[in-house]
Amino acid sequence: MPFECCAAGCQLTHRCGRYSRETHSLKLMAGFVLALHHGDSVSSSPTPEPENSHFTSAQEASQSSSEAASIAAEDSVAQTPSTRVDAAKEAIAGQARRLVVPRRSLLLTGGVVAAAGALAAMPQIAATGVLGEDAAAVVSNEKLLARRERLVRENIDTRYLKIESLGRIYVGKGRSEQDLRLVGSFSLTEAAQADLAAAATALTNLSVYGSLHRLSVTYGGVDSANDPQNVANTATDAPVSPLRVNDSATLKEEQWLKVLTANAALGTNVSYAQVGLLADELHLNAVVIDENYESLLKRFRALAELDLKNERVQQIHLNIQLAPEKAVTLPSGAQSKVSVSVAESSRVATVADVLSKAATRKELNTLASFSLVWNAREKYPSASQWDAFKLGFKGPESKEESAKEAQRTAIRKYLQEVSVPLQALTKREATVPGEVIT
Repeated sequence: MPFECCAAGCQLTHRCGRYSRETHSLKLMAGFVLALHHGDSVSSSPTPEPENSHFTSAQEASQSSSEAASIAAEDSVAQTPSTRVDAAKEAIAGQARRLVVPRRSLLLTGGVVAAAGALAAMPQIAATGVLGEDAAAVVSNEKLLARRERLVRENIDTRYLKIESLGRIYVGKGRSEQDLRLVGSFSLTEAAQADLAAAATALTNLSVYGSLHRLSVTYGGVDSANDPQNVANTATDAPVSPLRVNDSATLKEEQWLKVLTANAALGTNVSYAQVGLLADELHLNAVVIDENYESLLKRFRALAELDLKNERVQQIHLNIQLAPEKAVTLPSGAQSKVSVSVAESSRVATVADVLSKAATRKELNTLASFSLVWNAREKYPSASQWDAFKLGFKGPESKEESAKEAQRTAIRKYLQEVSVPLQALTKREATVPGEVIT
């Protein structure tokens, strides 16, 4: 009896030991499956997951393991310890087979994700300049302009040109990168002023590095209209008749020489000259801005016959303008806005006389505006559509009807006098409050 009890005890001990070892192995396998599932569920996913995805994966793995343990517990009621262990091992092994991702698929998926990320980040990488200046310039207007500015600074011919101000500015109201433009002011050295052909060559060579949106050429000093570095705020000398050019790369060397020669002929009589290019034809607007009437008229008369005296100027469509920014005090006592535009310098003397008569007569002291446009030419008759001579008058101080009639009489007399020299202008009129006089 003791022997049988001992034998039974030994057999029970042997089975319990085996059950403990297999249960321990089962726990180790379950832990391995959980760890493997947690790692693969993140790395094998080709699309971004929520920030709490690792928590979700762990919960799913825990839930699956709990379901497997529950099934094994239910079967243990009707099965022996050995059978229950085998069933639990099979359930967990099946779960592991469903979770394990083949290594080749995992590597392929990871490679695709990495390549897609690199392509998406390429513009940002290129913009940093890591891939080179050219690649950065393709995706960044600012870097393109910065590169162009650097090349101009490094390659400008300092024998003939001096950089007064050069840089990038925003144009218009926008402040995005696409609103940036490169502008600058260059002055001619003494050597350039003595040899305008060499100066034209130096300016043409700058176009190799790309055009400037706006460029000014002066005889010393900076043009405040094209001053990205705000040099004009500290400058002591104002520039002499700056020559302003938009999109300078469009000018050829011969064209540069023509406009430089014409600008030199204009001298200090003009405030600035604006270059235009229309169908390969050079246009030069010589603008006089002066708030003093005597000085304004003197500088204007000095431009008479200019295109007849200079062969280079004859090759350019010259337009001369008076454009004071404020009302000018006339000898008659009137405060008047003066605006004149003539297409040929041969007309300057005629227009100057017409202006002088309106400015000096006391009976016209109510003149508020003087506007004359005479741009039609023999080669361009269509330009006459804007040609007109218009005067604007304020009402007389006296409210008496006789004062109003005296004003109208003086205006009609004046228009009659200037009708002969201005006969090319079919539209000649004066406006008084409530009436248009022709």
